[in-house]
Amino acid sequence: MRCSVLHSSAASRCCGSSYGRSGKKMRRSAFVRFHRQRVAASSFESSSSSSSSSSSVDVDGAAQTTTTTETIKEEEESKGLTGETLQKLKRDLTEDLSHLFDDRGIDPKLYAENVVFTDPLSKYESFSGYNFNIQMLKNVFKPIYTMHSIEKTNDFEITTRWTMKMYLPSFPFLWNPELTFTGRSIMEMDQRFPHECMKHVDTWDSIENQTYLSPEAVQEVLKQVFNFTKTPENLKTPKYVTLRRYRDFEVREYEKFFVAETTVNSNTGSAKMEDSEAGQAFNRLAGYIFGKNEQNEKMEM
Repeated sequence: MRCSVLHSSAASRCCGSSYGRSGKKMRRSAFVRFHRQRVAASSFESSSSSSSSSSSVDVDGAAQTTTTTETIKEEEESKGLTGETLQKLKRDLTEDLSHLFDDRGIDPKLYAENVVFTDPLSKYESFSGYNFNIQMLKNVFKPIYTMHSIEKTNDFEITTRWTMKMYLPSFPFLWNPELTFTGRSIMEMDQRFPHECMKHVDTWDSIENQTYLSPEAVQEVLKQVFNFTKTPENLKTPKYVTLRRYRDFEVREYEKFFVAETTVNSNTGSAKMEDSEAGQAFNRLAGYIFGKNEQNEKMEM
């Protein structure tokens, strides 16, 4: 919500009395422009021994600003986490979490000083502890965070779905293990405007026991660290993003790619091809890839 606060300066002109050359007293009046209205300042007389003046001064400006701010706060709190307030908070959190592991970092204004953060391997009860955990992950694991969605899941609850990939250093991990976690962040927001994050709970899709330092969580990390069966780095494969990583399988979103396929007739009545049939299919596909196509164009496999 945009709020415009009118601010007026106290640079109003004050009127006083003066004497003309004839010695007769002359009256002079001044007009003050204030909030687009003309207000006539009172004229007055001064004696030869002393002079007095009067002016109009805005003493309600500060109080009016405070009252306006409190009114806006009350109006927003009465609405709850809905409408434009909700949409702005979602935009702010989306922008903020995109800087989770870069040099800019997260914005402390979006989080309560005593925010509680928990995930299956860590637990903190302050923003400083929460930020310490982020910096530790950033410096040790070089993580890449991708948010897939953000939505309101309860009256004052925001839930995000994400993927995080982490890379361990080459020494002493010579096999360059990659760790992939997918899950949800459940953020409990303060009911009071501006709805700071009071509690942040991360859950992983790959485990069921989400409690702090659960044996299942520790086992999941060790399983990924000592996984020697990853795809060789020099092997070209279609690019993809892991949307969900469960205990025994992954849900992936692949970038667009083309697939060449062919059909051969089989007389065996079995789904398994004979060697001659397999050779025929392979030679046909190889010819297509190496230029026997409508464009006479060679393709990379």
